[in-house]
Amino acid sequence: MSDNELSVLPEPLASPEPAAPALDLQALTERLDRIESFVSKHEGQLTALSERLGLIPAQLRELGNKVDNVTENINESRLHDLLQSLLLLLDLTGQFAATADADHARNYELLRRQMLETLEINGIYMIDTSGRFDPAWHKIVERTSCETPEEEGQIASVFRPGFRTERAVLRYAEVVVKFYVSPSNGD
Repeated sequence: MSDNELSVLPEPLASPEPAAPALDLQALTERLDRIESFVSKHEGQLTALSERLGLIPAQLRELGNKVDNVTENINESRLHDLLQSLLLLLDLTGQFAATADADHARNYELLRRQMLETLEINGIYMIDTSGRFDPAWHKIVERTSCETPEEEGQIASVFRPGFRTERAVLRYAEVVVKFYVSPSNGD
């Protein structure tokens, strides 16, 4: 055979794979026993962890509700502060209207009426002071005497108007209230 003929011969077959080692059933059984022992030893911890993980969504919802409440309280506080400032401006326009010359007084009164209408449109109402004193709505800042017992408890004048919403008093009406003192019998 020539060298050229040798090159076309197939390469010798590769040697066969070595045989797989025999399975050590005893070692596998021991390993499986160790795994089962670990799982049973930690089963209580795994159950507790699983239960705690199950509580997380409810806790997150509760935390979200608390954040919403805090945010709402902050917003209500800011709104309350804003309303108190607006009520002070309303008081000032009334004072300016009472002390200004006629032209300016009309402008201040117009502004005051527009502010009152805007407050009412937004659910903020002036507290009624045309009757008897009511501690739910009024705060006594002064007392004045009256002639008859029937007049006692009547509002004589308004020191500063009060305002309310449907749910709460924003500022009590500060009023002067009549009180009756019976005349002395010995004078």
